Amino acid sequence: MATKRPSEVRAHLARAAEGRPQREQVQESERVAEQAAEQAAPAKPAKKIQQGITWDPELLAVARSAVAQLGMFHPEAETPSLAALVDRAVRAELDRLETEYNDGQPFQRLPKGARLPRTR
Repeated sequence: MATKRPSEVRAHLARAAEGRPQREQVQESERVAEQAAEQAAPAKPAKKIQQGITWDPELLAVARSAVAQLGMFHPEAETPSLAALVDRAVRAELDRLETEYNDGQPFQRLPKGARLPRTR
């Protein structure tokens, strides 16, 4: 699908607006904007898997607040969700642990269906 130039988008919206109630105009504008965003967005990462974890309540509260504040005031931080924050933090910690304890090599993956050993 070809990417539309801003002038084409404006012209399309102007044609769409003729004779339509305002609500339909807004819906059309949103649809066109979503299509443009989809075209400009990078490819989606691999499918995510939901995994429940137990959080320290204070840590969770601070993390959620950080995500909200970054999203409102510093979108350049690219932390749109709690999951994004956790992904980056876990990746950074894994890099550190691989360097310190595994000669800089990635840890071997557990066989599918294997359970983590209890260490408590």
